[in-house]
Amino acid sequence: MPSRFVHLLFLVSFPVLLFWCGGLPGQEEEKDKPAKEYDAAAITKLIEQLGSPKVTERLEATEALKAIGSPALDNLRKAAKGDDPDVALRAARLVKIIENGSK
Repeated sequence: MPSRFVHLLFLVSFPVLLFWCGGLPGQEEEKDKPAKEYDAAAITKLIEQLGSPKVTERLEATEALKAIGSPALDNLRKAAKGDDPDVALRAARLVKIIENGSK
């Protein structure tokens, strides 16, 4: 029968070994997960919302596009050169905000 020392040694060394080896199988670190992909149609709809007559819709779209960040930049740059001056202005501001990393 193993001694208490062997049991204690196992109980202490097993968690250390798991930590050192990178955890249990199936556990992934956040950095190993792929970046969240954003639907281009959803981004387009949010950009259209920047021209909404309702202030709340414009603000919600602005915050959502800020949260999406760099995946929305190409569409925002196109919108900044678009025909709708309100959307173009808001899109240009969002491009600057996202590129500078400020909120």
